[in-house]
Amino acid sequence: MSSPSTSPQPDAEVPARQTATQRRQADILALLREHGTLAVADLPDRYRVSAETIRRDLRHLEEVRAVTRSYGQVRVVDSGAFETDLTFRESHLVEEKLRIANAAATHLAQAETVFLDEGHLPTLLGRALPQDRALTIVTTNLRAATELSQHPPFTVITVGGRVRRSTLGVTGRWAAAMLRQVEPDLAFLGANAVTADGCLTPPA
Repeated sequence: MSSPSTSPQPDAEVPARQTATQRRQADILALLREHGTLAVADLPDRYRVSAETIRRDLRHLEEVRAVTRSYGQVRVVDSGAFETDLTFRESHLVEEKLRIANAAATHLAQAETVFLDEGHLPTLLGRALPQDRALTIVTTNLRAATELSQHPPFTVITVGGRVRRSTLGVTGRWAAAMLRQVEPDLAFLGANAVTADGCLTPPA
């Protein structure tokens, strides 16, 4: 008499393996949000997996536009759900940002009223402005406003509204309403990206 056939059992290891992968990828992303940038070579030992496994994890995170890789480093990408904070921005690409700020300040020309956007780079730009020149500075950048108000030649006007915890920038409908009434001679704007047709974009 033949023994009764048994139905194939589902492979319990597959969902378990998927869950472990998802947990690891979520942890990598949380670590990046804390530190900003990580060395790819450090991750296999940290998670006790192979370098190829880490490469797959990072490839997936890159495909969903959560991270970007370059020269053995991986860094988090700003998004609508998460943006790097001022601590990270102050320590990331420091020399490059200083060069950009100093170059931008040379375009002041004959401007008397200047708008300064929120963010760390506009703060650096504010520091690069000539401190012996009478300027009216309108800004959504609370840190820049505090610093620039210490220089007597500057008249500093802050925009009212909701303060963003991550950047100390002012935003919201009240800020937008006030900015519609401002006509600066020159505006220094920050953005997360520039489209092909020249439009500035916030986090997507």
